[in-house]
Amino acid sequence: LPWVETAGGHRRYPRDGVERLRNRLFGPHGQQADIFEQLEDLLEDGKGASNRDSTVVEIRCHGRAGQGLITAGELLAEAALRAGKFFQAFPEFGPERSGAPMEAFVRMSATPIHTHAPVLRPDIVMVLDRTLLDHGPVLRGTEDTSLFVVNYAGEPHALQAASQDLRRLDLTTVDASGIALERLGRPFPNIPMLGA
Repeated sequence: LPWVETAGGHRRYPRDGVERLRNRLFGPHGQQADIFEQLEDLLEDGKGASNRDSTVVEIRCHGRAGQGLITAGELLAEAALRAGKFFQAFPEFGPERSGAPMEAFVRMSATPIHTHAPVLRPDIVMVLDRTLLDHGPVLRGTEDTSLFVVNYAGEPHALQAASQDLRRLDLTTVDASGIALERLGRPFPNIPMLGA
């Protein structure tokens, strides 16, 4: 997807390019409209920002290469753009192979964002592959106020019972893989996770 870098180093995606991406992913009448409306509402209300700068919502996404983390970040960035907000969205990954653990970072704010580093103290953590909960980086920098959304078909207490570290977290689960297979016919949990 082509992008334009602004003077502040932010990426801006032309509206027609974003529309082409959405149509390619979902078709012209896809299910993504509700997701964008919810994200725009979140940005308008300023909810979710519990970190140092109350105007910045910081999201860290954990998953595996091929699950659509980069696309999820770009869709979150589009929601911020459509709401007239400032944003950052960028991935971080090691070996470029399908299934390798990776992270994506998103910041959204009503004011310019001057931090250009990975999200270290997230307001929201999205985990697209629950097996990554066993790895330290998922819990890194989280606070009691951090919201965790995990791709898991079971109840949150089942995950919390299995791990002492997860008991302190505000944890929500969604069967994103199941929803994706049912609705999209493909195992891409990124879009259902955004809806959650």
